[in-house]
Amino acid sequence: MWWIVPHVELKWGEPDEDGLIQFMCNEKQFSEDRIRNGCKKIVKSRQGSTQGRLDSFFTVTGSLSSKRKAVGWQRAAGQGWQNRAELVE
Repeated sequence: MWWIVPHVELKWGEPDEDGLIQFMCNEKQFSEDRIRNGCKKIVKSRQGSTQGRLDSFFTVTGSLSSKRKAVGWQRAAGQGWQNRAELVE
């Protein structure tokens, strides 16, 4: 059946610059300078570090007091939307 795909193993390696230039420039009429610069960018990005975790951007400075009331919006019966802190007081 046409929708069944055989097992394919992909490996990320250095770009085949000559093969890319052959295909993109000779067959698809791309600029050779643009393809060479793109290959340089790919090689440079592979030499860099991997993406960091999101939690590394944040630090915990303290905890909230347990006495502090949760502040948010809620709908009071017949009164429309109000700040929950106003309803607690």
